[in-house]
Amino acid sequence: MIRGLAIACAVLADMAHHPDARVVIAARIVTTHSRNNAERKEAHDLRQLIEGRSSDAASPQGGAA
Repeated sequence: MIRGLAIACAVLADMAHHPDARVVIAARIVTTHSRNNAERKEAHDLRQLIEGRSSDAASPQGGAA
């Protein structure tokens, strides 16, 4: 899985050149297989942002402050 993790990290590092679906898949791989806690959290947060599942979006105010 090391090679798959490396490819997923490469996709995330250059995500502007990849479709959202591929970035989400890469974020899932990193979240699942990375040994680095900060990297996992960043990938998880990115995935939530792309999929529109941030905690702000779930609030009754829709995230407006």
